[in-house]
Amino acid sequence: FHLKDLQYIQDKEAYYISRIKSNTRIYQKNPNPDYFQDGRIKKGTEYIQIDMETLMSSLQPGQTCEIADAYVGMTDKVPTRVIVHRLTKQQKRLQDQVVREKKKGMKYSPRSKRLSGINVYMTNTPTDIVPMGQVHDWYSLRWQIEIL
Repeated sequence: FHLKDLQYIQDKEAYYISRIKSNTRIYQKNPNPDYFQDGRIKKGTEYIQIDMETLMSSLQPGQTCEIADAYVGMTDKVPTRVIVHRLTKQQKRLQDQVVREKKKGMKYSPRSKRLSGINVYMTNTPTDIVPMGQVHDWYSLRWQIEIL
């Protein structure tokens, strides 16, 4: 996905659900940013990056949490809901990654391997239309439709 495409979808008042790659940065607004003397916010203090590894370790296997007022992207920060689901079969998925690495000649970073234990989604759907617990189901359904 490209953040500009998702922003375009949102500008057209349509909905999206997308999976976020492990190297994508997720932020929240800083409630206490630093200001210049003229009242402008200092750019580096407007947002706080969310540490996904810390968030993952706070979740039990199978548990899901939502970051309601999140911003995704390092430069073009798209406002969105972020849903984080901790997987229960992390070891199986890690093993699959090792096999994939050998097969494709790719190398995953240690951080990517650690974060393979979670699925992270972003969506602009309201909570009353798609509750937190249904985001993964809707995302999976999308792939089933594309296969048809």
